[in-house]
Amino acid sequence: MSTTLNLYKKLLLNPSPWAKKTVALLEQRIGDTLYEMPYLTGRVQANPRQIIGRHILLEGCYEPTIVNIIQTLAREGFSFVDVGANIGLHTVASCLAAVPTPTQQWIAFEPEPTTFGRLQANCQLNGLAQVQLMQAGVGREAGLLTIHSSTDANEGSHSLLARPDTAPSGTVAVTTLDETMPPLIAADEPTVVKIDVEGFEPAVLEGGLVWLSGLQEAAVIMEISPHLLRSYGRSENELLELLHRCGFTHHCIIHDSDTFFPDGQLINDYFNILAWKGARVGRVYEELPFTHTRHTPPANAPTFVEWARFTTQPVLTAHQVALGLLQAHATLSVWQFSSPIPLLGRVRQAWYNTAARWGDQSLANQQMHINHQLIDLLRQQETRLTAQEQELLALRHAVATYSPDPSKEFPHE
Repeated sequence: MSTTLNLYKKLLLNPSPWAKKTVALLEQRIGDTLYEMPYLTGRVQANPRQIIGRHILLEGCYEPTIVNIIQTLAREGFSFVDVGANIGLHTVASCLAAVPTPTQQWIAFEPEPTTFGRLQANCQLNGLAQVQLMQAGVGREAGLLTIHSSTDANEGSHSLLARPDTAPSGTVAVTTLDETMPPLIAADEPTVVKIDVEGFEPAVLEGGLVWLSGLQEAAVIMEISPHLLRSYGRSENELLELLHRCGFTHHCIIHDSDTFFPDGQLINDYFNILAWKGARVGRVYEELPFTHTRHTPPANAPTFVEWARFTTQPVLTAHQVALGLLQAHATLSVWQFSSPIPLLGRVRQAWYNTAARWGDQSLANQQMHINHQLIDLLRQQETRLTAQEQELLALRHAVATYSPDPSKEFPHE
């Protein structure tokens, strides 16, 4: 990582005025430059000034809960279809986690030309030749549509719909799932479909009703923005109805740290859902920590949204609860010992590590004491067993050498 990027990362969350001024100067130097940064177990190129690139720089990941779900399904052998792949983070995540099967496939759709180039570069950077890259949008029918590219720091907001902070940047090819997918992924192939197309989600589902209905084991991870949908005369309820028509009758809200604040409130006006059909996906859901999903409406939820419709799995398994508590404890530990002041954070972490070592040593000493007690008990038991064995040998010897004296036999009557 370059010196500029290292300094930018260290000062980015520092609240002091001098740090903020330095960050502004560094952002001018960074400009539109792409930097290669660690991402999960691989690497990706991104701009750290953009929202997505900043998450990767600071956390090494973007949308961690969604990534965990995608990677869990990839390890279970699910193929992955990325509709609105952007620079390829979710596609890369799926490939990095998978132990590929002969039938497992990866298909990524991205219509915006510059972003598609970055998607290609990130797949090449991680050696993901197995990904089939499609420079096209996905909609209700095939044709050409205007692409509206982002004009702000959110490079993930390109859309086939006109929306704030975007501008028309040309026309792009559009295809449908029904037209493209059947030759690539068979109906009996377990498949994950991620859809993030900035309000164009109803058109994607409408153009894929036949193929999606035919899938036997499938999951859909989809972004939903109620306000954006309603601004184009659609609604979040339409999305659920379309999913139900395709057999996806199980669904839940994904509680991701890039979507919800720690107190459960929405960060922006959108959220993601996980919908599925089939026993294999159901088993994966049951293994997820309960903190991965929401079962109650956010405190700042739009009042016109029927939140109860988004969760069909209110019962938590014991495994989900246990994993959730472990995750919450880990999050609390990070919160307790982190600090925007680097030195203070290091001091806290050093103290924590020292206390942990003392605690480990104390536990080790206790275990050693218990082990000694067990050894003493085993030795006592061994001594008793040895004595019993000797007595038994003596009895056997006495029986073997016994010869009765006929003169002492009782006379017969």
